[in-house]
Amino acid sequence: MRARSCLLLQTAAVHAWRHTNAPAPVARRRWLGGALAALAATTTARSNAYSGQDKTTPKAKNLPPKELAKRVEKDLVENQFLATANFDRTLYDEACTFQDEIDTYELDKFIKGTSKLFVADRSHVDLASPVTASNDSVEFKFKEDLCFNIPFKPTVFVSGRVVLTRDLDTGLFVRYREYWDQKPNDVLRGARF
Repeated sequence: MRARSCLLLQTAAVHAWRHTNAPAPVARRRWLGGALAALAATTTARSNAYSGQDKTTPKAKNLPPKELAKRVEKDLVENQFLATANFDRTLYDEACTFQDEIDTYELDKFIKGTSKLFVADRSHVDLASPVTASNDSVEFKFKEDLCFNIPFKPTVFVSGRVVLTRDLDTGLFVRYREYWDQKPNDVLRGARF
């Protein structure tokens, strides 16, 4: 059954990619992004975003590196924020950008997209290194199984590292950057149904 479902999905994807006027890499990315967004929008996902925190919540500026590392570790280990977007927003500048190996997102779009795209109860993130912090940045390595909130609930494995760059004046995160150990196509090819 899994092989047949996978084959049906692949056949539909290949057909869609071949019948587009856009250049192949752009068309594939738009098609996949559009398909995932449409499917995520039609499924009911519980919101994982931190309740009570929004743009108006006072920011935790200029925290010492040790305290910042503890708070980021809590967000990762307890809140599973890479899969849920459930993180302490007070640590982030509202203009912070979130970049992975596929695209770059604004803060609100990262929260909204991540909390809807993944099934929190079927996704899991592990810390693969200590969280290290300085006045310039916070870094850690991760391993995660992400279950997509789309039909058949495919799960992919991703590992890599995250670098959170701090603003030198406020100490808030102004840039989130994920570096994957795998290529994006290899991650998608390894999907489990």
